[in-house]
Amino acid sequence: MSQTATLLQLQGSQAIQFNGITFEHTDWPIPDRGYPGIQACMFDDRSPQATGWSPIPAAVELEETREAVFRNCTFRHLGGSGVSIGKNSHDNQLVNCTIEDVAGNGINIGEGQDRQVEGQPWWKAVPQQVSSDNRITHCRVNDCGTVFYGAVGIWCGLVARTTIDSNEISKLPYSGISIGWMWDTVPTPCLENAVLDNHIHHIMGILSDGGGVYSLGRQPGSRISGNLIHDVSINAGRAESNGMFLDEGTKELVISDNIIYHIAMSPLRFHRAASARIENNVLSCNDGLPPIRYNRTPEDNITKINNVILQDTLAQDLHLLEERVQQWQSLWNGR
Repeated sequence: MSQTATLLQLQGSQAIQFNGITFEHTDWPIPDRGYPGIQACMFDDRSPQATGWSPIPAAVELEETREAVFRNCTFRHLGGSGVSIGKNSHDNQLVNCTIEDVAGNGINIGEGQDRQVEGQPWWKAVPQQVSSDNRITHCRVNDCGTVFYGAVGIWCGLVARTTIDSNEISKLPYSGISIGWMWDTVPTPCLENAVLDNHIHHIMGILSDGGGVYSLGRQPGSRISGNLIHDVSINAGRAESNGMFLDEGTKELVISDNIIYHIAMSPLRFHRAASARIENNVLSCNDGLPPIRYNRTPEDNITKINNVILQDTLAQDLHLLEERVQQWQSLWNGR
């Protein structure tokens, strides 16, 4: 019996609610031209009509959709990605959903750079079409990337006022949350996004050069705050895997009140980053490793205020770390 890659498509829809529905058992065969993967389940499909990178299709896809709500839903046993909140979509929500056993990304929000409008990239020609004000809250995203190892739990491209709040993201081959999709500091409509109070753990199980949270590009007014990130593996690639990897073009980003520990390499890493503010974080390191790694990033670009630096092997530091983690978990359980 043949299976489809997409079970539900919403195009131009508004104010539809889904409660307690299970979406499962999709299939996405690798195209005849192969799967030249790029990053985060973007690939070059090599077709004559292609204008840029393409995403792996999702079981549920939204475009130009507003105020759709998926509550208490399950997305599992999927041969592509899980849920895609695509172009020009606003005020949509996933609340208390489970995404598991997914070949590709768990959740996609927004789009990349490549769509053309009147011969220009969309983000220059029609920046008002940026997907905005979408929320992912109290969801469980785990065991994604079972086939496509470049997968992430939650991918946010060029998006505005997106909130990723109080989710558990775990057991992934690559990064937990990826936000931004521009490898330099050029202004785009990507702004005022919030990654808050998520529990991200046991990620980077196969690939390297990622982290619990991965960022790209200029993101004014955006913040990564209050997250608990731990158990990030080291793998065979030349590049590190970190608690957070703030990659090329990262600018105007605030990183505050996070707890990061049991990281095989440095808790934070910057690569060709332009600016960031690092404040009130707890960063626990392995012996001999710096809490922050600067790759082609002048240290003066990064403002550091009131961070607590611990060593994984010191008894007094482990006691303080345990207290901070217990406090975080108590607040998490009360949400």
